[in-house]
Amino acid sequence: MLEALSQRAAKGVTCRVLVDPMGSGPFEKEVKPKLEAAGCEAHMFRPLPADENLARNHRKIVVVDGKVAITGGLAIQDEWLGEARNEQEWRDTNVRVQGPVVAQLQQAFAENWQESTGELLPLTDFPTLSQGQPGLDDAGEGWAGFVSSTANPEVTRAERLTQLMVKAAKHRLWISQAYFTPNDALMQLLMERAKAGVDVRVLAPGDKNDQRAITVLQRQTYDALLAAGVRLWEFQPSMMHAKTMLVDDRLVLVGSINYDALSFNLLEEGSLVLEDVDAARQLEAIFLEDLTKAREVQAERAAR
Repeated sequence: MLEALSQRAAKGVTCRVLVDPMGSGPFEKEVKPKLEAAGCEAHMFRPLPADENLARNHRKIVVVDGKVAITGGLAIQDEWLGEARNEQEWRDTNVRVQGPVVAQLQQAFAENWQESTGELLPLTDFPTLSQGQPGLDDAGEGWAGFVSSTANPEVTRAERLTQLMVKAAKHRLWISQAYFTPNDALMQLLMERAKAGVDVRVLAPGDKNDQRAITVLQRQTYDALLAAGVRLWEFQPSMMHAKTMLVDDRLVLVGSINYDALSFNLLEEGSLVLEDVDAARQLEAIFLEDLTKAREVQAERAAR
C-alpha cells in the first residue's frame, strides 16, 4: 500500500489519508513519515488522549478521482490480505461503486477531513457524476445511497438505518454481523419479523473472534432469537468481520455498522444501501457460500 500510494503521489496524484488512532498504533511513528515523504497528506482523527475517547471514526472509505469508491468493513492491515482460509485471514465484505453516490461517500470523508485539518476539499474533487459520462457507462441501473452516522444523544442514523432495514423485510432478512450484540429494540424487531414469517438468518463469528467478550454477549441472545424462529450460524475458519444485510430480493446494505452500543451511539459510521436486483443476487451467493463454512446453532446447543 505504501509503495502504491507513493507511486501515485510521485505522479502528481493528490493523496489524502485519514486514520483513527484506535487500531492504528504504529501509524504515527512508522507509516505517516513515509507517506509524507512521498507527498501524501496524512492525519490522525481526534488524536489521543482526547476527552471523547470512545467517539472514534469507524468509517471505511476509499475514493478515487471522485468517481469510484470502496466501502465496507475493510481495514488496511494484514488480516485483510487473504480469503479466510485460516485464522489469520479474516472474512469481510466490501463494495466498489460508481455513479453519483460516490459524492456522498466523499462528503462523509470531507466532514472528517475538515474536522481534523480545518480544510475543505476543493470543488474539483467533486466531479459531476451521471449516467452516460465517460468512465461510468458500465454503471448499473440500481439506486444507491451512502448513509453516514455520527454521535447523537437521541438516535443515530446508524441505529435508525438498521431498524428501517429490518422493518422493510417482507420475505427475507439475511444478516452478516461481526459484533452481534443487538439492543432490546433491535432484538424485538428481529423476533417480530421472524414471527411474521420472514426468513431471518444471522451469520456471526464463532469462537474465532478478536473480541472474546462479544462472543459471550452474542450467545446470550440465542435462546430468545431461536424461540422466535430466527436461524443463527457461527463462522468457523476465522474472524467474520462483515457487516451486511440482504432484504428480500433487491435491497442490500454493506458498510461499517456493528450491532453494538458504540456503533449505534458514538462512532462515525457509514453504510452503502443499494436497491438493485443484481447486487442482491451477488450478496445472496456470498451469504450462502459463507454458510457452507459456518455451523448452525441449534436450540439445545444454545441452551448449554
